Amino acid sequence: LFLTHENVPPGAACAAGAGLAVLAVMGDLFESFLKRGLDIKDFGSSLPGHGGLFDRLDSLLAVSMGLLFFLRLS
Repeated sequence: LFLTHENVPPGAACAAGAGLAVLAVMGDLFESFLKRGLDIKDFGSSLPGHGGLFDRLDSLLAVSMGLLFFLRLS
């Protein structure tokens, strides 16, 4: 819905959606890679049982950067 307001063709919006879904998974995997490299279980204790705030936002950070990049290109 957001991409339709930016005059992005539907095919490009679908491709962006698929790419952003992949970026979300990559963001989560990268965060897990960092935690294993540092040998820690959670990045914080602000959300007990959820691994900290960064663990909740890792995919969102990756997708927001990817969306910004896509919108700059279009």
